[in-house]
Amino acid sequence: MLTTAGPTVQAAGTDDAAKVTAAEPASWETQLAALKSAVAAGNWGNLTVNNQTVSAVLAGVTDEASFNSAWSEVAQTIISNTVASKFAKPADQTAFIQAQSTDAQYAGKTNAEVLSEIIQSGAAALDFGAVLNHLITYTTTEADQFQPATDDPVKTNKNNLTAFLQANSKIGQLLVEKKDGTTTTVTAIVAQAADADSLAQAWSAVAQAVITNEMQAKLNLPDTTSAASRNTMSKLLAAKANVATVANNQVLANVVAANTPSTENPELNVATAMGNICEAVDSAVANTQLAADWQENKDSLLAFLQSSNLGSLTAPTAGGSLTALVNGVQDTAGLTKAWGETAQAVLINEMQTKLGLADTTSVASRSKLADLLNTKSSDTHYSGDTNGDVFEKVIAANTPSAANPTPNFATLVTSLRSYVTDAVKAENLIGQSQVVIRDWANGLIINQRSTTVTSRQTIPLYAAAHDGLSFDSVKIDGVTQNTTNGTLNFSRTFSQSTTYYVDYYFIKSTGYTEKDARGMVYIKNTNGAALYSNMNMTAQITDRNLKQGTAWASYKKVYDAQGNVVGYNLGGQQYVKASDVQETPIGDVTTQTFNGVVSVINPWTPVYSDSAMTKQINNWTLDAGTRWQVFQKVFIDGKLAGYNLGGQQFIKANAVQESTTPSTPQQQIIPNSGVVSIISPYGARVYSDAAMTKDTGRVLPQGARYQYNNEVYTKGQLTAFNVGGNQFISVADIATQIPLYRGSGTFTVRYPANPRWGVAVLDSNLQVLKIIPAGTHWRSYGIGILSDGRTYYSLGGNHWVPTDYGSVQ
Repeated sequence: MLTTAGPTVQAAGTDDAAKVTAAEPASWETQLAALKSAVAAGNWGNLTVNNQTVSAVLAGVTDEASFNSAWSEVAQTIISNTVASKFAKPADQTAFIQAQSTDAQYAGKTNAEVLSEIIQSGAAALDFGAVLNHLITYTTTEADQFQPATDDPVKTNKNNLTAFLQANSKIGQLLVEKKDGTTTTVTAIVAQAADADSLAQAWSAVAQAVITNEMQAKLNLPDTTSAASRNTMSKLLAAKANVATVANNQVLANVVAANTPSTENPELNVATAMGNICEAVDSAVANTQLAADWQENKDSLLAFLQSSNLGSLTAPTAGGSLTALVNGVQDTAGLTKAWGETAQAVLINEMQTKLGLADTTSVASRSKLADLLNTKSSDTHYSGDTNGDVFEKVIAANTPSAANPTPNFATLVTSLRSYVTDAVKAENLIGQSQVVIRDWANGLIINQRSTTVTSRQTIPLYAAAHDGLSFDSVKIDGVTQNTTNGTLNFSRTFSQSTTYYVDYYFIKSTGYTEKDARGMVYIKNTNGAALYSNMNMTAQITDRNLKQGTAWASYKKVYDAQGNVVGYNLGGQQYVKASDVQETPIGDVTTQTFNGVVSVINPWTPVYSDSAMTKQINNWTLDAGTRWQVFQKVFIDGKLAGYNLGGQQFIKANAVQESTTPSTPQQQIIPNSGVVSIISPYGARVYSDAAMTKDTGRVLPQGARYQYNNEVYTKGQLTAFNVGGNQFISVADIATQIPLYRGSGTFTVRYPANPRWGVAVLDSNLQVLKIIPAGTHWRSYGIGILSDGRTYYSLGGNHWVPTDYGSVQ
C-alpha cells in the first residue's frame, strides 16, 4: 500500500468535505514518525487497543505491513472511543455504526463504509492528525443526528413471548402455580403481564414450562403431572451430571437467569433464550445417571436407620437387624418387604417406649401391646377403626408405590410416633381438672377466677381489663406462653384430676400512643425482628420473625410519653420495635483488604457467591475445625459481617474466628466448571500440581477447547484451571471462560439488511473494537453466549461478532 502514490486527507471545514491532493509516496518509517506525532498531539496515546495502549502498538511497528496494521487499529480505536462517548448502550453503538450516513456526499453508504473509506484514503498520508480529526468530526456530527431506538422492552418482550407460545401451544397450556396458590396456564400469565415485575414472572413461568416440556420429551415420560413422572423429573433436577459440581436444578437456574431480560439486557431473543434452556436440559439428561426408585429408597432407609440409631432393632418377621435386612435389598420387591419390616419394628419399639414396657416378648408385655392395638381409635379421622387398623393404613399410605415412588421414611415414623403418643394417652383419660386464672400486678394478686377443663379439651382464656394497667405476659406453671393480645388457647392431657394455675401479669400503662405515619422500615438486626400483637410490644406473635435486610411498609409510629419513637405499626395488630429497624435502606456492603486466616467454628458453614452473603452456593459447606486463607473483610452497615476466601467466595463472620497462626496453604482449589480455549501460540503446558511446578511434558495445542472442573486461586487471584485429574493449565494460556459450542470453521461477513455493509466486532464486554468489511473471511472457534444473551461467533483473542451477521462453513 505504501509503495504507490496515495491521497493526503486534509481536515474538512465547516461546510466542505476533506480535500484530497496527490502526494509522493513516503517510507513507512517517515509515516510512522508522522503518526506518532499526531497521536501525541491528540493525547490519544493511552487509548487501549486489544489490551495495549496506542503508544505501545506504535512502538511495536517494525516494517511496512505492521505499520499498515497499526494505522488501521489506531484509527478504529479512536472511532470506537468517540462512538462510546456518544452512546452508552452497546446496541446503540452497533446501530449507529450500521446506520446510513446523513452526509450528502456519502449518500447510500453506511457510517461503517464511510469511516472505512476515510481510513483507507488516509493510509498513505503524512498529516495523520488531519485524518484522525476528520474521523472524529464525521463521527461526532453523525452521532448528534442519530436517534437510538426507543422501543418499550416490556412490550417487546411480552409480544415475543406471546408469539413464541402461539408457535408452541403445548408449552402455553402447561399449568403454573400463582402466588395465591391457584394455578393458571403459561399463556394466561404472559397475557396478564403489564410491567417489568409481572413480565419477569411471566418469563420465569415460560422458562420453567420449557424445562418441564423438554424433560418430558427427553426422559420419554407419558405426562408431567403423575407422581411417577414428577418423581423422575425431581430426581433429574436434584442429581449432578457427570463431572458437574452442582446439581442440575442449579445449573438450569443459572441458565434461566442468564437468559432472562434484565436492566443490563432489557430485550432478549425468545427463541434463542429458550433454545439455550432446552440445550441445558438435553445436556443434563444425557450426562446424568438416575438411580432406580428402589435404590433411592434403600439409600434413604439406610440413612434414616443410621441417623436414628435404630438399625440394631430386630426385623419382626425376617429376623436379624434392620440394617442387615435393608443392606440385602436388590430389587423393588425386596425394598417393599424391608420397608414394611422396618416400619413394624419402629412401631413396636415406639409402643414399648410409650407404654413403659421392659420388653416386647413376655406375656404381660405382649398382652399390653395387644390391648393397645385392639382399642378403638380416638382419632375422628379413623372412626370405627382399631389402633392396629390405623397403623396398617398409615404404613400402607407411606410405602413406595406408583402414586408415591419415593416417600420419606422419616415422615412415616413421625406419623406413627405421634399417633402412638395420642393412643396411649387416650387409654388413660378420666375426669376433669380445674384451671385457676390469677391476675398479678406489682407482685400482688388483684383478681382470681376459675374454670374446669376435660383432658385434651381446648378452651380460650382471656386477659381481664384493669384501669391504668396493660397486659404484659402470661405463664402456666411458671412457663411463659405465647398469646395474641392476651388470648391463650389452653389444652392439657391428664390421667387424673389436678389443678393448673394460669398467671396473667400486668404492668403500669406505658403511656404509648400511635399516630398515622406511612413509610418504610428496614430490618437491621442480624437476628431479625420479632412481631408483637399489642402497641406496648409485650405480646409477641408466635413464629413470626422478620429477616434482616427485608423492607416493610409501616402505617403508624408508636411514641412513648416523652415523644420518642419506640415502635411501628406494620398493619392491623402487628408491631415491631424501633430498636430492631431503621427508616433508611440497609447500607452498602463495603470491603477491606485483609490477609489472614480464619478457623471454622460452626459445622456445615455455608459459602456464598455474593459479598452481601445472600446467595448460598449449593452443595458447598465448610467443616468445623478447618482453616482458610482470607483476603478481605466484609462490612455491612459498618459492622464486620464476613470474609472473602478469594474470588466470589464469602463466609459469614459469626461462623468463624480469626486465627493467629500464619496460613500455610498458598493455593485454594474452588469447585467450578466451564470451558476454556487455548490461545497461546505455543499451546498450554500441563502441570501435575496446582502450583504449576511439576511439568508433565504435555502441551495442549492452540485453538483446542477443554472442560475444567476446578479453579485454582493463589493468594486470592485466579491462576490456573484443573482440566481433569491432576492436570492443571495456566490462566495466562487460555482465552476466555465463556463456553464455546458448535460453530467452528470459516466465518463470512454478510449483514442481512445490506450485504455491502461491514459489521462491528465486539469484545466480551460488548464494546465495539473495529469494523470488518463485507465478504471478508475469518476463522471462527465456536459460538458463545455473551452477557446480552445473544449468540456470537468467537474470532479468537476476545473478538466476537453476532451469529446473524454472517455464516460459518
